[in-house]
Amino acid sequence: MVKVEKDLKVIPNSLQDADCKHNLIIILAAGNGEAINDKIYKGIKNNTNSDGFGDVQQALKDLYRNKCAYCESPEFNPQIEHYRPKKGLMTKNSALKWKKVETHKGYYWLCYDWSNLVPSCASCNGIGRGKDVKFPLLNESKRIFKPTVDNNAIALNEIEKPYLLHPEIDEPKNFFRFDDKGNIFGTDTAGRGEMTIEICWLRANETLRFNRKDQVFDYYTDALIAALNLSDVVAKQGLIKKIIEKLYRDLHNPEKSFRLYRWYFYTHFKEFLAISLLPQPEIDFILGIYEEVYEENSEAK
Repeated sequence: MVKVEKDLKVIPNSLQDADCKHNLIIILAAGNGEAINDKIYKGIKNNTNSDGFGDVQQALKDLYRNKCAYCESPEFNPQIEHYRPKKGLMTKNSALKWKKVETHKGYYWLCYDWSNLVPSCASCNGIGRGKDVKFPLLNESKRIFKPTVDNNAIALNEIEKPYLLHPEIDEPKNFFRFDDKGNIFGTDTAGRGEMTIEICWLRANETLRFNRKDQVFDYYTDALIAALNLSDVVAKQGLIKKIIEKLYRDLHNPEKSFRLYRWYFYTHFKEFLAISLLPQPEIDFILGIYEEVYEENSEAK
């Protein structure tokens, strides 16, 4: 997960046209989500493009660069995920088991709200191991059961204080860390990072863990180790610098997957290098070049 800036004033047509407004009136009058039309929030009722994507789905694909909002895996046909569940919800009971909140009908009034929609892969949003309708709060007494004056995710997050991180509101860098195996861990004392990991199945998903490790830790460390085999010191130094510079470019490239892990790898480079089993002289050689690149990029900001 990385922070994404969404302009809440630039809304897909499907979420503000006459059909949407009329349907929302029906939903609000009923006080539940039974009348929610998925063709509206997917944007496929009247605004499908030549690729078969509705305007909402296409806008989210463009904003998130064809990646899942939660795990950052490539996703070219994302599900339109409701950050706050639109029909019913689940939270954790005193025994730390997921349970349905029988008295809550879901945040049906946010079904077409642009701030409540993010793109997700089937794994992160799946029933059972994935998010589904899980939406626990730090304090359940703060939960909102009906429409409020400020009907958007930002305003409601200030009131409810949900566990689940929102990539357009929260800064993920403040909540996660990684290890050399591609595992992700929560770091905040409130437990929002760990709960987000559990809700979206970000650590237990072995395929996801492998892909993170393969595309980040293995990719850069293997390249560095290969560079060390060059006999020419100048050539060796030049190649290692290019690899570290590429890491820096990649973590800032919105087209890349797993940018949060790339950022963590770059900012904790010394720690990761220490567990690479390289001889200390070679570690020191690489670190000297890394510090040069780090300083150059810091000065360029």
